[in-house]
Amino acid sequence: MTILSLLLCLSTGFAQDILFDDVVDGGVSVDATGVDASSWSDFAPAKPLELWAPDDAEVQAVYLLVFAKIEGFGAVTVDGIRVSSIVISDAIAAGDATLVAAEDQYLAFSLDPAAFDMESGSAFVSYAEHSSVETDGPSTTGISGATMAMVYETPSSTGSRHVVIAADDVTAGASTFSGLPEGTSTGQVTVSIGLAFNCAIDQESTVTVGSTVVSDLAGGRDDGPPVTGVCGAGDWNSQITQGSFGFDDDYRLIGVLGDEPDEEPTTLALDDSRLSDELYLAPYDGSGDLTIGYTDPALDSRMNGIVLVFEMDADADGVPDVDDNCPDVDNPDQLDTDSNGVGDACEPCLDIDGDGYGAESSLDEDCRDDCDDANADINPGATEIWYDGVDSDCDEWSDFDADRDGSDSDLYGGDDCDDTDADYSPDTLVEVWYDGVDHDCGEDDDYDADADGYVPDEYVGSSTTEVPASGALPGGDCNDLNAAVNPGVSETWYDGVDGNCDGASDFDADGDTHDHEDFGGDDCDDEDFRVYPGATEIWYDGVDSDCSGGSDYDVDGDGHDFDEYGGSDCDDNDPSINADATDVWYDGVDQDCRGDDDFDADKDGYVPDEYDGIRTVGVPGSGGLRAGDCDDGDVAVHPGAVEVWYDGLDNDCSGGSDYDADGDGYDSLDWADGDDCDDGDDTVYPGASDTWYDGVDQDCDGAKDDDADGDGFGDADDCDDDDPDIYPDKPGYDGCTPIDNSIEIYSGGGCKGCASGGATESSPFAWWAGLCGLLLGFRRRRRLT
Repeated sequence: MTILSLLLCLSTGFAQDILFDDVVDGGVSVDATGVDASSWSDFAPAKPLELWAPDDAEVQAVYLLVFAKIEGFGAVTVDGIRVSSIVISDAIAAGDATLVAAEDQYLAFSLDPAAFDMESGSAFVSYAEHSSVETDGPSTTGISGATMAMVYETPSSTGSRHVVIAADDVTAGASTFSGLPEGTSTGQVTVSIGLAFNCAIDQESTVTVGSTVVSDLAGGRDDGPPVTGVCGAGDWNSQITQGSFGFDDDYRLIGVLGDEPDEEPTTLALDDSRLSDELYLAPYDGSGDLTIGYTDPALDSRMNGIVLVFEMDADADGVPDVDDNCPDVDNPDQLDTDSNGVGDACEPCLDIDGDGYGAESSLDEDCRDDCDDANADINPGATEIWYDGVDSDCDEWSDFDADRDGSDSDLYGGDDCDDTDADYSPDTLVEVWYDGVDHDCGEDDDYDADADGYVPDEYVGSSTTEVPASGALPGGDCNDLNAAVNPGVSETWYDGVDGNCDGASDFDADGDTHDHEDFGGDDCDDEDFRVYPGATEIWYDGVDSDCSGGSDYDVDGDGHDFDEYGGSDCDDNDPSINADATDVWYDGVDQDCRGDDDFDADKDGYVPDEYDGIRTVGVPGSGGLRAGDCDDGDVAVHPGAVEVWYDGLDNDCSGGSDYDADGDGYDSLDWADGDDCDDGDDTVYPGASDTWYDGVDQDCDGAKDDDADGDGFGDADDCDDDDPDIYPDKPGYDGCTPIDNSIEIYSGGGCKGCASGGATESSPFAWWAGLCGLLLGFRRRRRLT
């Protein structure tokens, strides 16, 4: 692969290229080298690149910057560049190198640290060029030299740095950076620049950082093979210089091969040109922007590689992390009492007095055991001297508590009555009661644990050692652990405590040996000793003496109070008698207490005849009702009621048929089997004697009252209403006039067919005429009677 083809692929017109811009807990190392390979037929080695880093460095990134001669790279190939014996083109093909920037005057490659054996620590890295990558002469095409930058992290680093690695091409101008750390309190930046195509004695260029001129002697051969003499053909070939530096094991910046950030050559002689190292420590205002200016009066050299390092100040105490003995803790005073390089503010185990015990300010909690790190006689290993006011052994125990029982001696303002015996303590030890010893130094009676002035009966008369007047307390204390329980207190009922030690149940306030029903007992009134289950009940006094739960006014227990005490029970000795009972009639008892006569069920004021004069028990005035009630289940039926005819009831109890209103012994023809055709007239009924011609059918036979002979003709029309055989237009009559046919008709009966002058024995009608005469005579007699 040719460099030209790479340029065609990547170049977008010249511009500054930022290869790395980040904060690292470590640093960066930079070195440059050049080689004249024009006269070689193979790879020509250059001075090894020395990349300096602490031993525990872990390489994060490696960049190789290759710079061109005046006419650029031309058509040379990357096959002509070799690092650590690896040809760059092969590394690109293997994925171990990547071309990250390509301009007319520089190329930048990112290298895999592992592939190039640059994984940790400082190293000398070989660099070589093949004759194919350059042509002879300073103004031709080819490679002028190379710069390598290695970025790394250090696990034990004491600070962090903001690192910027960039490639540029400046002859008379500046390279401007933005997005840099703002407000940093370090106030300075380390600047390394690379210059390509310089003569060995060319030391006249000017470098500015911001507005500060940091050098006007920049330039000169710094790297590559030694060359003596003035500028010449060999001297002008493959020339490059770069401020070379790294960080040592103390993480402090060091120049490489004489390069120093704060020195410049003192003369312009060839033999000291290596001190013109392009490594500067310059001021930085913390604005986030910075300009690096470069001017070569001869306009024949270029500033091409730029590395910026800002020392960060993590704790913002004004001391850069690299110089801060506590980079993560604000300690502008940088106090280091034990002079071990670690500030007191972050000292894991600070031992100022050198007694082998750490101060209380130590960061390591396990080391904070010296309570006075200014006095070597005071530490956890010292012997305690009691009562001198000094905690010599740092155990934080009171110096006036020799027995370590938690109470100072009463000789030194405390209350421990015996500071030589831990068994005596008023604060931390529990009193052992009833042994006669005042363990707690309270000077109280050892047999009165609750200090209520009473002792248990078994300790009456006992004496407590060293306690005056002990053993004189009265007994009777049934709970010597509770000052509220003793014979002298007033009993608090129902709290489960025998407060006055009388031995009685706490739930039997009235002392009747029955506990209150609210607390598992059966006493319904625990304030009255006369009230309890089994007591004799006194009725009608308003007290449920036997706690049966029933009303005191309901002796018979039927659920109804006696009516003499506002209830409704008229007989409180009989449970079957009460206002809700069903009355049993005619037994002489008022079961439902309504006060009415038990023999007058329908309450109509009349009783059946069989109960006349019988009294009802308990009902004043009963037994005086009138008798004669024929239906005591119907209030509308009694002797004094108004008879309602034809309703089926004997309302007035008269005993007659309800269908015989006229009382003639015959029911009305209008009801059931009755045959009285006029039940309003007691003279009209079947069998009565009929009076003819009065307009009344007295015998209810239905016959006309004006037709006495029953021949169908009324008396006004009948020829003879006493003779049924004589009626108008009868055969042989015209109306009531006989027709003359020689047959004599006798008005008194006569004889049909008889000859004129009377009937003869031989006449067939003689016997019939005689019979008719008899009948007519009878009919007339009946009518006249």
